[in-house]
Amino acid sequence: ILDADGTNPQRFPAVADDGDAYERLAWSPDGTKVVLYRLPTGAEQTEQIAVANADGSNHQVIVTSPPVTIASASWSPDGSQIVFIANEPITGAQGDLWVVDAAGSDLHKLNIADDVAAGFGTSWALIPNDFVTPAAPILLEELDLK
Repeated sequence: ILDADGTNPQRFPAVADDGDAYERLAWSPDGTKVVLYRLPTGAEQTEQIAVANADGSNHQVIVTSPPVTIASASWSPDGSQIVFIANEPITGAQGDLWVVDAAGSDLHKLNIADDVAAGFGTSWALIPNDFVTPAAPILLEELDLK
């Protein structure tokens, strides 16, 4: 963590159960909490998500395997839930969307027919009431944005 002008860099004080630092952090919408995890490398699988106060205190692991290969954690707009991409070790799938309450309860996989590629990431936003969902997917490369 560092100041907005790039000065005063400090290692975030919360660490994983194995003593290693987390490498990914996402601030809650109100800035009071963070969600923490590590990205998998090679055969290593990230198997936990933790939540802590913004200063690193009150570190609590809220998700342990399965699921594994956890990536791209994102807070709900009200800060009550976290969505992330992960898979179950047996399936070998590219990834599914999972949701968990910020306190670690109600972990569940969303029922989406296709795998979610981990490289695309997650984002959680409110959809306006007047938004009409398209009947077919829209590919950005096919749009004329001139």
